[in-house]
Amino acid sequence: MNKKLYKNGKIHIMDEKRRIADSIYIEEGKIKESGEFEYLNEKYDIKDADIIDLKGKTTLPGFNDSHMHILKYGESLESVDLRGVKSVEEIIQRCKDFLSKNELREEQWLVGTGWNQDLFLKNEFPNKNDLDKISTEIPIALSRVCTHITVCNSKAIEIMGINEKTNVEGGEIEKDEDGNLTGMFKENANSLINKAKPELTLDDIKDILQKATKSLEKYGLTSIQSDDLQHGGKSWETVIQAYKELYDEEKINIRINQQSLFFDIKEYLDFIEKEVHKLKIDNKFRVGPLKLLGDGSLGARTAYLSKPYNDDPTKTGMTAYTSEQLDEFVLTACKNGKPVAIHSIGDKMMHMAFDSIEKATKETGKELRHGIVHCQITTESLFERFQKNNVSAYIQPIFASSDWNVAPKRIGNERAKYTYNWKRYYDLDIIASFGTDSPVESPNPLENIYSAVTRKDFEGNPENGWLPEQKLTVDQSVVGYTYNSAYMSYEENIKGTLENGQLADMVILNQDIFNIEPEKIKDVKVEMTIIDGEIVHEQ
Repeated sequence: MNKKLYKNGKIHIMDEKRRIADSIYIEEGKIKESGEFEYLNEKYDIKDADIIDLKGKTTLPGFNDSHMHILKYGESLESVDLRGVKSVEEIIQRCKDFLSKNELREEQWLVGTGWNQDLFLKNEFPNKNDLDKISTEIPIALSRVCTHITVCNSKAIEIMGINEKTNVEGGEIEKDEDGNLTGMFKENANSLINKAKPELTLDDIKDILQKATKSLEKYGLTSIQSDDLQHGGKSWETVIQAYKELYDEEKINIRINQQSLFFDIKEYLDFIEKEVHKLKIDNKFRVGPLKLLGDGSLGARTAYLSKPYNDDPTKTGMTAYTSEQLDEFVLTACKNGKPVAIHSIGDKMMHMAFDSIEKATKETGKELRHGIVHCQITTESLFERFQKNNVSAYIQPIFASSDWNVAPKRIGNERAKYTYNWKRYYDLDIIASFGTDSPVESPNPLENIYSAVTRKDFEGNPENGWLPEQKLTVDQSVVGYTYNSAYMSYEENIKGTLENGQLADMVILNQDIFNIEPEKIKDVKVEMTIIDGEIVHEQ
């Protein structure tokens, strides 16, 4: 029998009483009992080799990122990092530097992500002519930090086989005043890029997923809810097969709940007909909600708003679906017992999402754990709809650290008061789970918790935090990263706390985040990550 006794820690059980234990005993990957070391050691007679000293360190339930993109994150580890660039010229230079140090495979595209024009010293977007200065022989696709906008060079456009007359429903292939392609692809137009890039093989996807999950373990992540099906291959079946084989070969430790993204209702119906929506591999992998990419992003002005943008009154954003299309998707999911996770950043998109959820709930009589992903530009009436429909929020507190000086420009100070209102969810007893949308942001949970608690960016601005009344406590943030995330995947009965009978997934930190200055939380390191009672990462 596999036994482990972790002793001499400050173990936060995160039960209702917020009990803190000295030691915790694990049997066959599950928590058997917690308490004082002497009592547990005598009761269970543990061999010295199976006793691990936590050296007084703070121990929490393993972190559970409720929304990210593992496959994209894995690819980002081997692509151009454009975060923090201050100009188009710097984008060009970083790409040239990358090419000088890395040899691309035949037909491989140069890809990168992370640029944000709001940080540029000059107010401009990159275009295909800029990227042609990097190369006209290699296809190039560089995504904005939000990943809703991608700029391509002439070679990539040539490979896509498109021209000025090409249109995409729910997306935009941008043209300049003379009607020429700028190289900018927005929302659903990004699908043209994905289809044109060389398809990843099964082995490619397995290799990327294995490297990505190993990297994520160092951040204390033991569970992840990930959107991967429309990325990498031309078939969602390839991604599902890759996960099946990796778990069968015991090459992934992290538990994954797949948020299944579909753009085509026929493809989703095929997914259901093949009963993939019911797939579950032990307590390691399961197919979760239907993911729908409703609108765009605030920074790109593609988030779907009920009123125009303050800094561009000609725009209200865009939605990828008509109301009828959204209704059909949500109803199909509900009929098959699946909740939906709808990407909605703008308030008008959220109202569309609630309309579809309410109709499907009324028609099916099924109350499922639906969630809105991101839910940034909210209003008082939207919070009422969250409560009325018992819908949860997949939130990314770290977004506020990036957007605190952008949101008021985009939507004005009055509307901004109701944006990124993380505490309001807790005040209204709306389940809010923590995620990072990585690789949009770093997958580091400690940076995310710092952002939730301080409402500041990583330079410490603004001084008292943006909308300081919306700061969360460390306790609320830990709940958001553990129990609430487990709730979203119907797994709160097996993980999310360190109570008896729960899966033995834990994270050990080098500092006590409950008792240090909030500004220092972002610098806290993970000393150990434990899954099924076994150490999978150690500093």
